[in-house]
Amino acid sequence: MVRNIGITMVAMAFLVIISVLLVKVLVKETEHLAIDNFNDYYYNVPDSTKENIFLDLKKTVELNLSQGVPQSGAIIRNTEPYLYTYDAKNGWYVGSFVVDIPNIQQSYKVEFNYSEDPDYAIGGYAVLIYCLPEDKMVYPDFDCKENLPFVRKEN
Repeated sequence: MVRNIGITMVAMAFLVIISVLLVKVLVKETEHLAIDNFNDYYYNVPDSTKENIFLDLKKTVELNLSQGVPQSGAIIRNTEPYLYTYDAKNGWYVGSFVVDIPNIQQSYKVEFNYSEDPDYAIGGYAVLIYCLPEDKMVYPDFDCKENLPFVRKEN
């Protein structure tokens, strides 16, 4: 009888461990910060480029937030003067927009390049996230830091 109880306890412990591991695998934390209305503006952008934008946005927000990076809630505020243009010389599209993240009161400028040809390698950085100049900010200054400050351009 004591032996059966021991076997039952070992089996239950094993099931608990397997259950915890399955939950960790199935409920994996999102690795990016989604832009909720991205597809409203950029429905032709390849998924790989979209994912890179979301990943780089999260990395930049992590530099500027001490805790709790949101997984969603970012929205495109401004795509002026254009959504994207085709760069015939290089054979890729160039896009630019301002993204707001209201729940943390931060905004950034996003610039990206992509090609319709999945085998085409874009040189340099395909995605850049910039801090906004003061005249473009809609939230209070948060001492913004950039992930790649050495490639900074005038915004």
